[in-house]
Amino acid sequence: SLYIKLCPFIGGSVGQHMRHSLDHCTRAADALVSLSTSRTTPILRYDRRLRGLGAETHVVEAANVCHRVRDQVYNALENDDSILTRSVFAQFASEEGMYMDIESTVARELSFVVHHAYHHLAMIRLIALNHLKFTEADLPPNLGRAPATIIFDR
Repeated sequence: SLYIKLCPFIGGSVGQHMRHSLDHCTRAADALVSLSTSRTTPILRYDRRLRGLGAETHVVEAANVCHRVRDQVYNALENDDSILTRSVFAQFASEEGMYMDIESTVARELSFVVHHAYHHLAMIRLIALNHLKFTEADLPPNLGRAPATIIFDR
């Protein structure tokens, strides 16, 4: 399927870029749910990836993950929006395999994963237009464009 067709000049497939973005979104949503039920400070392990499965290979599964993440965030915030200021740790790996935990907040990490997703949606746009031969009309308007860029271009 086109969803898993590898693009040699961008790197990866639409599915790989979607899965990567959804991995990040899932980490943030899971932390939010964890904080709504526990006092333990969660660690968002962004570099632990679930490659080759589910959302990477099946577009319906990717849509299901999107809906699950959306519901988790809405439900957690509906009960207590003060949770946005709670502390979390974001964990990143170095090339040497060392892990670093960076103190953050839920709001900051939700902002990070949204901004990170714009970058990958831009990659998906390039793959669709240049490798899969979609047209602009085939894609949602402003796919992969950050709000600041859209505002700037007005």
